[in-house]
Amino acid sequence: GRGDAEVFDKALAGAIAAGAGKICDIAADPLVREAVTWQNPGVLIALDGLVRRGPQAARNARQRGRERTVLRYWQRYCAKNETIGFFGPVCWVALDADARQALDVRTGAGLLRERRVFFEGWAMSAYADHLAADPRVRRWWPPALMPHLTLRGRELLRPMQPPLVLSPAEAAVLARCDGRTPAIEVVADLARPEDGYLLLERLAERELIAWDAALPSTHAIEGTLRARITAIGDPDLRQRALTGLDRLRTARDAVAAAAGDPDALKTALAALDEEFTAITGAPPRRREGQMYAGRTLCYEDTARDLDVTVGAPLLDDLAPPLAVILTAARWLTAALADAYGKALRELYDDLREDSDAPVRLADLMSLSQGLFWGTGRRPADDVAEEFTRRWESLFGLEGDDTRVQLSAADLAGPVARLFPAERPGWSTGRLHSPDLQICATDVDAINRGDYQVVLGEL
Repeated sequence: GRGDAEVFDKALAGAIAAGAGKICDIAADPLVREAVTWQNPGVLIALDGLVRRGPQAARNARQRGRERTVLRYWQRYCAKNETIGFFGPVCWVALDADARQALDVRTGAGLLRERRVFFEGWAMSAYADHLAADPRVRRWWPPALMPHLTLRGRELLRPMQPPLVLSPAEAAVLARCDGRTPAIEVVADLARPEDGYLLLERLAERELIAWDAALPSTHAIEGTLRARITAIGDPDLRQRALTGLDRLRTARDAVAAAAGDPDALKTALAALDEEFTAITGAPPRRREGQMYAGRTLCYEDTARDLDVTVGAPLLDDLAPPLAVILTAARWLTAALADAYGKALRELYDDLREDSDAPVRLADLMSLSQGLFWGTGRRPADDVAEEFTRRWESLFGLEGDDTRVQLSAADLAGPVARLFPAERPGWSTGRLHSPDLQICATDVDAINRGDYQVVLGEL
């Protein structure tokens, strides 16, 4: 009736007001503002708008859009665990089969034990490319023969193509392109080293060699670039290159020092952007506007201030159900290895038919791409369908039940029969990463045995 509608309207209005107040509190929270500054500084405009107008502001499309934006970030920060950023920081745990307690958790004084700021790999590569625009610097970078090519005397062997006959000078230079020797040493024995650099340029244009700073795609990239610069023999060039790198490092260190202060962080990130563009002439974003691709110059990597030991009771509880999953996973690796071993053998036999020469790995790899990444039917598709059929058989999923409850003890025998494999299909096929989530009210509940473990993915 009318009274019920009034009660509902009043309750709804109260809930909306309470929600608006809570969202304003979140938008003003310094930790949230710091996290958003790292992820997308432009979103701060929405947060500022909410805080400025307050929870009593008129509810229009713009206001609701701002609230939704805040809630999306808040939800991610509350639910996501990852090393990047300081919301949901990870920690390494110890497994101790002798520990009597299921879980021993010791919390440190703060949320974070460690927070470090690293350059994104592309930013260091961009600085290296900027340096290499000066040919006097590039001659200190080590050229490398492309990994799919093989040099044999004066012939360059290419996948599924006739050998490329090289000139004596080309063969001599390529023989020294090992990815470790600087170009200045590669061409040192030539009568005219300048001709050697022109030859390297042509070989790089023809994509026969890579000629850059050869930087790794790991945390070691900054140290490797510094080592490359330090190896530059010309003191003036070396100092100029080091000065630029040190300017970038100083700006990056200012970003790290701004931890805990969202306004200082915003200023420091903007200053790093300006310094990067001033030094390299390049924009401080990579592929901006593309989903997941507009990468900034640096990122923060953190570790939780927490020590966790998983003991025998929890490990013993996990072992039987995980054995079901891991037994099936081992079969899957063996089945994939069999399927691909057979397909690769057929390709090999086809190549042997055409020639008496030994089959080259580069040729086999070139022909096999479609088996792994093709759009047509692949060996993996047949294995995946068989894998699914065996799981259905194991669980008896003929009906349309929404909940199936089975015990690991009852499944052990059928799993061994359905997924027989004595060993994994390849050496690293024994490495798996089960994503286990423990649902419990607290650590004491886990130690009482009052918990549920959910497998997120394998």
